[in-house]
Amino acid sequence: NILKTNRVGKKTDPHSSRPILVRFKKYSEKLNIVHNSNTLRNQNIFIEQPTISFEVPDLEHVLLNFYKIILRVPRSSVTAAVRGELGAFPLYIDTQTQLIKYWLRLHHLPNDRIVKKAYDVAVEQEQDWVVHIQDMLCRHGFQNVWPNPAVDAEHFGNVFKQRLKDTFVSGWRQNIRNYSKLQTYSK
Repeated sequence: NILKTNRVGKKTDPHSSRPILVRFKKYSEKLNIVHNSNTLRNQNIFIEQPTISFEVPDLEHVLLNFYKIILRVPRSSVTAAVRGELGAFPLYIDTQTQLIKYWLRLHHLPNDRIVKKAYDVAVEQEQDWVVHIQDMLCRHGFQNVWPNPAVDAEHFGNVFKQRLKDTFVSGWRQNIRNYSKLQTYSK
């Protein structure tokens, strides 16, 4: 049995995934998923409405730690440089793109479908996720799509994803230029 010494001096089995699993469990317990429960007053029906944060900072943190392990760099390494080395984009780009595609699919359903009726009610009541979709579209320059979503879901999803990536890369480059530690990296 070959044992390796880790950074803190403890001996560990190199084939054990325990340290990563412990970290994952630690961060997954902090995920921003909060369940609010409401009871209907007139009926004895118990409805559980999950209120889910659309941001995944803790999961992103776990992923960034994994990237640093892959590159064998210290945990204190600059995130922008780690992302640049791997060409990795944040998770929100895929999740927001999937949300937009799902919204377009819902919008194009026939009116007799139950899911479409539930969507129409959500729009009327301006529920959080519908407002979040509208805000995402406006924030990224697609405010004209909200009132008239007569676009192909797959094509628009790709255009939206590319816009998110372009915005991220622009901010990433600015971040690299402004970070004094990364002056040589940015050239």
